[in-house]
Amino acid sequence: MLNSVKKNDSGRSQLLIALALMALLDSSSMAQTCSTNGGGVALGMNQYVLNNMWNAKSDPAGTESIDVRSPVSWSTTYNWPRVDPLACRCYPSSVLGWQFNTVTPGTGLPVRLSSNTPVISTTAFNITGSAMQDITYDCWFHSVGNPTSTTKPSDEMMIWEAAYNGPGPLGSLIKRGIAIDGHTWNLYEGWNSFGWEVHSFVIDNIPSGNLSGATLNLTDFTNYLVANRYGSSKPLLGSAYFTGAEFGTEVVFGSGTFNVTNYTCTVERRSASANGSKSASED
Repeated sequence: MLNSVKKNDSGRSQLLIALALMALLDSSSMAQTCSTNGGGVALGMNQYVLNNMWNAKSDPAGTESIDVRSPVSWSTTYNWPRVDPLACRCYPSSVLGWQFNTVTPGTGLPVRLSSNTPVISTTAFNITGSAMQDITYDCWFHSVGNPTSTTKPSDEMMIWEAAYNGPGPLGSLIKRGIAIDGHTWNLYEGWNSFGWEVHSFVIDNIPSGNLSGATLNLTDFTNYLVANRYGSSKPLLGSAYFTGAEFGTEVVFGSGTFNVTNYTCTVERRSASANGSKSASED
């Protein structure tokens, strides 16, 4: 989330993808593209890439398309003219699990945070052009384990792996120099106008510290938030459920291509036979 702008559940959620498409796309499929706002293309068997131009009405001359080349690689090409006031125009992203107006089955999500279930994701990417943008995860949490597509989230967590040309996260700087998964992050927190708190881990020393990819356990970030509350009026609770994970780019203005050369996100559920207790799915 850039500054005070929220990806809202009305403009962002015009998802046209049919879940049946996922059964048709495998590693042997041809590349597929989409330039429709809210359209999607399957990414393997249980994820998809969403062409999310959620704030296009604020910059109607903007254009964007997505291109899925394989179950682990995709790209988006965009051209957003500068329009004042500056605001995030879009968030083309891969989606695992819950997203506004869509709940994708068979992903391993949701899991209760207290189960400490690993959610492992690997990224590798590059960009062309000179847009104002960030490269970020957007993770969703709910107070119930079976949210519908319209259930309001309880919290949102972003993990910025890179930012270019000056965008900033929502809220205030809470803590600098947090070491997680071999990298150093700065934590920002703030409330959006929809009534949930956004927790943003931003890679340290932007732009020189920008990553071009990483392997992260997203659960390490949620564990940090549960254990370190910093006086928040509504901290992230271990009883909450991790329901959705996205990875993509937020663009404010400019043109270019965000090219994801390798992306995976896997929920590593523990079976009852493996750990002598019930699985995460039973929580």
